[in-house]
Amino acid sequence: MKKRLMVLTILLLIAGSFAVQAQETPKENKAKYVFYFIGDGMGFAEVNATEAYLAAKKGKIGIEKLSFTKFPNFGMATTFAANRYITDSAAAGTALSTGSKTNVETVGVDPSKKKLRNIAEMAKASGMKVGVITTVNMNDATPSTFYAHQPHRKMYKEITTDLLNSSYDLFAGGGLKNADAKEALIAKGYKVTSSRKDFASIKKGSGKVYAMCPNLDKDMACRFSIEQDSSDIKLKEFVSKAIEVLDNPNGFFIMTEAGKIDWANHANDASAAIKDILALNEAVKEAIKFYEKHPDQTIIVVTSDHETGGFAQGSNKTEYESDFSLLDKRPVPEKAGISWTTHSHTGMPVGVFSVGMGTENLRGYIDNTTIPKTIISLMGVK
Repeated sequence: MKKRLMVLTILLLIAGSFAVQAQETPKENKAKYVFYFIGDGMGFAEVNATEAYLAAKKGKIGIEKLSFTKFPNFGMATTFAANRYITDSAAAGTALSTGSKTNVETVGVDPSKKKLRNIAEMAKASGMKVGVITTVNMNDATPSTFYAHQPHRKMYKEITTDLLNSSYDLFAGGGLKNADAKEALIAKGYKVTSSRKDFASIKKGSGKVYAMCPNLDKDMACRFSIEQDSSDIKLKEFVSKAIEVLDNPNGFFIMTEAGKIDWANHANDASAAIKDILALNEAVKEAIKFYEKHPDQTIIVVTSDHETGGFAQGSNKTEYESDFSLLDKRPVPEKAGISWTTHSHTGMPVGVFSVGMGTENLRGYIDNTTIPKTIISLMGVK
């Protein structure tokens, strides 16, 4: 009897020990699926004007919220570069991809030209699949900061070589400026498409993919949303396809840039800018659909690298009058009640909209370098 009691006591002690260990072992709680959206050149004034436009189209005064302005977490991020207060896309993109400030015109390197590791590279090294999507040329400043490391943003051929060596799983949207790389991409194992028909043939299991817009302009960028027709592949379609292709047990990281918002703002084209923000909004909805299926494992962050154009809701010519519905067509910004301060960038902070585990850390007034640092921490990658 004593032996039985002794054995039972020992077993209970062992079981208790395991129970304590189980309680002390933290449950893995990492972001498995990451959507990182960058509206290049998209200031908060443009976001709000897009909401006012949607309301005006319904005959209302006020706003109709966008998918991402409904997110529970909102912050404002400063955008200055290491050597200049008003940044460019290369320095801002590097800040958003690496969490480090650098000089303007440099891609993925610090001010001393030392290579900086970016969030996409960390995701790939951890076993996640990686996709980079943009509506401008793929070797433009912002997308290149997620795979390249070069001392100048216009080193297109060298940046393209970095793309080829990245082994990322998906590139989609714009082509490659000043670089004829189709054969090199095929040699690296990429399925390259440039038509809607070939795009439709891309399925899960297709392997590495480079899917280009069918109607590229002279800079190898996709057309403005305001100019697109049924032959164009929309930004939301690229995001949807990326989800289909990249979804796997190890998770994925997808960076999507709505780059032509910036180009529209450089041209002070309010109608084109708003239509490209709406295209971004539709793309974010694709991520939200995925998030709703995997809410405990997915994060979505929507932000901008900087504001372009000094977009203002108000004009000396219209004073207190405005009619945002006129922004259906170009050019009508002054009649609509819109004005601009510049054809260049500004130093204004930009919005940060987020949803998902841990993204409440992106609330408040933060620096742009905080965004990737927070995402990297939530992903648990190094």
